[in-house]
Amino acid sequence: MTSPTHTVGDDLSRAEVLHWQGTFRMGIAAAIAGGALLLRTLGVVSADWYAAYRMGTQVAAFLFAMLTALYIALTGYIQHRAKRERKASRFVVRTQLAADTLVVHGCALLLTPPD
Repeated sequence: MTSPTHTVGDDLSRAEVLHWQGTFRMGIAAAIAGGALLLRTLGVVSADWYAAYRMGTQVAAFLFAMLTALYIALTGYIQHRAKRERKASRFVVRTQLAADTLVVHGCALLLTPPD
């Protein structure tokens, strides 16, 4: 159901923003995740992390990588769909914002010290 003030321009504007932000979102997620895993692998960052404490280092690193990969895949799909259809509903915007929130909090939970 659309509101009386809903216009096609709203959907187009949301699609344009999601499209251009998608590249930045995916790039930042890949850079941060890659950097975090690289620093841990090289031993530069050696603090314990909650997920490693609870599940083991390999499982925790796998979950971290999968969370990041799923986020990048979802963001890429939303970006592609926004470009192809040239419209995005409020639901799509909320889905992207929920994914942003979940990846930030999920990674924080996985990587923070267990104290």
